[in-house]
Amino acid sequence: MNRITLFLTSTLFSITSVAQTPETIADFGGEAFLEAPNLSLTRPRPDTYIHEQFPVHTPGMTPGKIHGGELSLPHETAKLHPAFFVMGYDKYSVHWVNANKQQLLEASAKGFVVNVQSAAQLDQLRAILKPLPLIAAPGSSFMEHWGITNYPFFVNQGVITQ
Repeated sequence: MNRITLFLTSTLFSITSVAQTPETIADFGGEAFLEAPNLSLTRPRPDTYIHEQFPVHTPGMTPGKIHGGELSLPHETAKLHPAFFVMGYDKYSVHWVNANKQQLLEASAKGFVVNVQSAAQLDQLRAILKPLPLIAAPGSSFMEHWGITNYPFFVNQGVITQ
């Protein structure tokens, strides 16, 4: 039994000593990543994440009524995604967003403008609906995934409302 104890003890010490002292296999020189020279990073403006090219059109999506309710989401965790709303450059959308502005602000909702002709029109919407963030982006994925053809609408925790 003493031989087994001696064997296990020596094996344990050899494993411990190997694990505590790493060995360099090769060093090819160069600069260490964390020691990069003065690197200055700035955060992009929140409204520049999507490169906006105009006009933005979503054929098949128009202002109008939708049927609200729970969306079919691929996974339960999709309900945790940030709240967002979809609108166009039209009086109906602007009126709807203004009427629901407090709810959109409380949910920290981001806005997608799916039909807008120019950067000037988008800037006009941003001025009217300030401080809600707006970006111009086609809405074809809403039609493709959920069959939604009308806007404006609001999606929060997997539920769509108007």
